[in-house]
Amino acid sequence: KLTLDTTVSHSGDNSLAVTERTQSYHGPSFSGDALFVPNKTYTVSVWIYHKSDSVKTFSWTLKYVDSLGTSQYMQLAGGEIPQKVWTEITGTVTIPEDSANYLTYFECANASTDFNIDDAVIIGDKNDREEQGTNKKGYLYSFDFENGNELWAPRGDNRLIRTDEYSHTGTHSIYV
Repeated sequence: KLTLDTTVSHSGDNSLAVTERTQSYHGPSFSGDALFVPNKTYTVSVWIYHKSDSVKTFSWTLKYVDSLGTSQYMQLAGGEIPQKVWTEITGTVTIPEDSANYLTYFECANASTDFNIDDAVIIGDKNDREEQGTNKKGYLYSFDFENGNELWAPRGDNRLIRTDEYSHTGTHSIYV
C-alpha cells in the first residue's frame, strides 16, 4: 500500500509511505522506458526511513529484459538503513547495451518492514540531459505528478490515481 505520509519527510512536508508488504520485492515502482537509454550512465539517489527495531537492507532495483528476452535485475542503489533516521542511498549505473523494458522499484530484504521514501532523483550525464530535456531543477527526472502518473505504475494489487486533493508542490500527486 502506498500513501502520502505527512508525519515524516526528508524535505518538505510529505513522503511516500510503503506498508502492508508481503514479499521483499514489493514496493513502489515506475516504468523507466521513456527514461533510460542503453549504454548511458545514470546517478540515482533516494532517502529512506523506517521505524522497525533494527537496521534493514534496502535497494533500488532495475528490472529489464535482455536481447534474449530474459528478465535481468541490477541494483541501482542499496545499503543498510538504521531505524528512525533518514538515510540516503546512492548509486551510479550504466544501462546494459542489450536491454529494454525497464522497471525500477524499491524493496527491503525484510518483507514485513514498512518504510518511507523521499527525494528520489535520477540524473544522466550532461549529454543525456541535452538530448532528452530536463525539468526545472536540472534533474533528468524527478517526480511531482503535475503531468500525469509520470511513468509510475502499480506493482501488486492496487491502483494509482492522479489527484489534486494533496500535493507538496504544484497542484497534483499520486493516490494509491
